[in-house]
Amino acid sequence: MILILLPDNYKNEINRKSGIRLNIRKIKEDDLHEILDLYKHLHPNDISLPLNNTILNIWNEFLQNSLVDIFIGEYDNKIISSCVLAIVPNLTRGARPYGLIENVITHPNYRKQGFAKSIINYVIEYSKKKNCYKIMLLSSKNRESAHIFYEKLGFNKNKKFGFVLEFD
Repeated sequence: MILILLPDNYKNEINRKSGIRLNIRKIKEDDLHEILDLYKHLHPNDISLPLNNTILNIWNEFLQNSLVDIFIGEYDNKIISSCVLAIVPNLTRGARPYGLIENVITHPNYRKQGFAKSIINYVIEYSKKKNCYKIMLLSSKNRESAHIFYEKLGFNKNKKFGFVLEFD
């Protein structure tokens, strides 16, 4: 891939396989509808969220919170890939924060073309710039292909052991 570095919040990357130019950036106010459409592919069995005040308030929290960002990959002015990065302040490890990645998704029509890899690599570099001492993510236990994908990006599945407690 050819990297063209733009301002700190924006990257333009050309995928050599497909020739598609992917713009990586943080979300903007008018991205909500496209993000909600993309998230339908993340958890297909979830009920679609109504665009109400609760959703708008959550969206505004994302826009205003300097420690949580949604990064998107955009092609032809359409959001095709995304992930969330939360940077957590920390009073250990020399007071260096750590990052948590969640909701990694690429639209099914654009999978296996390197777009999730581009966004995750961008988030890794962004986390380093924010002085994080590590970044972590959880992946569904049965998603072997995702585990291989994350390992190829440098994540170590044997370093920590994850636990999840879900609520109704």
